[in-house]
Amino acid sequence: TLREVEAKLEDERTEKDRDIFNLKRDLQISETSAEMSRMKMQQMEDERMEFKSEFNNIRVIADSREDAVNQIKAKLTSTVGEKEQIVKEVEQLDSHLFLQEKRMRELEEKLKMVEDENSELKKKQRDIDRIQGDMQNQGSHIQDMENNLRYR
Repeated sequence: TLREVEAKLEDERTEKDRDIFNLKRDLQISETSAEMSRMKMQQMEDERMEFKSEFNNIRVIADSREDAVNQIKAKLTSTVGEKEQIVKEVEQLDSHLFLQEKRMRELEEKLKMVEDENSELKKKQRDIDRIQGDMQNQGSHIQDMENNLRYR
């Protein structure tokens, strides 16, 4: 019957319209989902670029700090080397000073011996001068006696 056919056609058309509506809705959902995915990907790319920029900044800071640490290490190494050299020089000077002090003590001992000898020689010289004076007096006395004996 015609009504049945028309009803059937109407059902099919309604079903087709429903399918088309569902397809359009699914397409809109897919497009919305695709747009959201694109936005999410763009957001993730923006975050990636931001993280990359922060990472590069951190790398620059880390490299700068590493350079500073290396400079400090080099300065410390240099300072330690200088300190070791200074310690060696101080030890050499200390050794030289010790030898000079030893030499000075030896010279002081020799000077004391020379002063003692000089004192002894001065004493002998005084004794010699006294004996010489006595001898001159005796010589004068003998001369006087000779002169007295001659003129008598």
